[in-house]
Amino acid sequence: MDQSWKHQLGSAAFADYAQAVATLQGQLDLSLDSAEVELLLRVYDVYRHGYTDIADLAAQVQKALDEQKPENDPALQVAHQYLTGLIDAYASTSGTPPEGTMPGHSMELGGSIYAKRYGEVCDGSSDAAKLFASFDALMEEIEATRHRVYHILRRIGADHTRTIAPRILGLNAVDQAFILHALDAFPGDSRVLGFYDAYIDAVSDPSLKQLAAKYRSRVAVS
Repeated sequence: MDQSWKHQLGSAAFADYAQAVATLQGQLDLSLDSAEVELLLRVYDVYRHGYTDIADLAAQVQKALDEQKPENDPALQVAHQYLTGLIDAYASTSGTPPEGTMPGHSMELGGSIYAKRYGEVCDGSSDAAKLFASFDALMEEIEATRHRVYHILRRIGADHTRTIAPRILGLNAVDQAFILHALDAFPGDSRVLGFYDAYIDAVSDPSLKQLAAKYRSRVAVS
């Protein structure tokens, strides 16, 4: 079996990491150690890892935004503000969702929507249009990878609750929700029930407490 994913999973390039995740999702007999699960979870705080390809493209997109500031188009002004805030979240590694992020949705989903909007007003053959199309594709790949990891966790997550527990609270709410949902796939598993109990005690957001309680109730029904 091809083991190249082991190197790709820890790569400094997001494209390599995403390829590793896609490879893992396709494996029928999937077994990861705790260090590999830590690397797997990187998509849920992707902004903190300084992926070189994300940083390079984001810098180019920011330059294009600076050169094409909208003056009389309110829709483009919103797109400009959002994309600038998103790029700053990556550059600062803060991961603070930009103003306008839709509740319950990832930053990248908004990035894809607004990159498309900006691309629509550019000459289709221009360098700026190509940049916005590339940024849109990157945002969609991050979102797709987030879902692939979710499906992997639904297969192996119960074995790795001790690895997941100390990391989940530091994530954005939408990413915490992804992981909470992934773990409801293990009915009757005491490790997962314990994970939910500890999470509910620790989290301060009432909506996340309620979400965790809902998923816990599914696991409690063995």
